[in-house]
Amino acid sequence: MVNAPLVMPEVIIGLSLLLLAVGAQNAFGWPERGLLTIIMGHTLLGMAYGMVVIQSRLLEMNRSIEEAAMDLGARPHQVFFLITLPNIFQAILAAFLLSFTLSFDDVVIAEFLSGPGVNTLPQVIFGYARRASTPPSTPPPPCSSPPSPSSSSATPSGWPAPRANASGRSRRRRGRSWRLCRGEGGGAADCTLLAGSSSLHAPESD
Repeated sequence: MVNAPLVMPEVIIGLSLLLLAVGAQNAFGWPERGLLTIIMGHTLLGMAYGMVVIQSRLLEMNRSIEEAAMDLGARPHQVFFLITLPNIFQAILAAFLLSFTLSFDDVVIAEFLSGPGVNTLPQVIFGYARRASTPPSTPPPPCSSPPSPSSSSATPSGWPAPRANASGRSRRRRGRSWRLCRGEGGGAADCTLLAGSSSLHAPESD
């Protein structure tokens, strides 16, 4: 049973632990989904891999050394701390590093067992990567207001258009011609001829 997580998919492990945590919380009110449930799930996963490494080192160890220590009067706890533990220390360190690597890399079990506001570092990195893959929506361009009549009749430098200036000068010339015609008492034909000739050949007055 200790080595069962080695052959089980992480989705099944995470779902099973989630159902166990929810059932225990409904029955006893503990534990709540959060950091504690994540630690329990990762401990179960790392324990299976660590047990394989440590068990293989124990099988290779020479038992006659422990028996010799007990024959010389060492107690069981002295045999463990003075003989057994130094021989398997390298295996314990390798199992710790392997379990830490698997726990750090795990996202599936942490997604099932994490509560609100509790996220591991792989979950945060995976969330950033998933959000960065979606392109941001571009806002629509602002609506441009239609040009006003005053702006359409002006050049970019702000000066009035030449056509409007020319029409204003022609009206002023025509008005001076009619006043001259009425003052001299000419006829309608003479006034028309004088108005046309003055609008064409009269010099500009500033």
